[in-house]
Amino acid sequence: MAGQAMKSTSQEFSDACILRTIVSTTGYCGGDTGHGGRTEIVFEDLGGTDIEASYSEQEGKKVTISLGGDAELRVIIDALRFAADSLEKMADPDAAKTNAKLDDLAETFQAIIEKGTDAERFTYLKNTLVMLSYKVQTLEKNFRWASKHIEQLEERGQQ
Repeated sequence: MAGQAMKSTSQEFSDACILRTIVSTTGYCGGDTGHGGRTEIVFEDLGGTDIEASYSEQEGKKVTISLGGDAELRVIIDALRFAADSLEKMADPDAAKTNAKLDDLAETFQAIIEKGTDAERFTYLKNTLVMLSYKVQTLEKNFRWASKHIEQLEERGQQ
């Protein structure tokens, strides 16, 4: 499974410094690195960013990213939020779409409750149930996948 195509996105964050964040992932591939799963996060100084990185294997693998200054704190907060949100969307695009649709339905239903007719309320309730049903199916699928892999890991640990 090695060599899975990676999806990437990037964004620049500006303050008194400029930091580019690049996130890339294959998304879920059904297991560890041997199954082809890969994720990368890059922080690139484009101007004035007080940033340092170090790597150590003294007590296990450890990556440290250090930033100095208030502007750096602000941009790294935004960069990490962007990285997490982007990876979540790239890892499971259907879940991201479902969550967005659920949010839209909730807002719309609130407006319908306040000003809509019974027929409109019925339609939106029905749509909401369909979306929730899909979300439950997705969660069940992810639960089964995780349970299967936990069992495999437990079996390996007992050998």
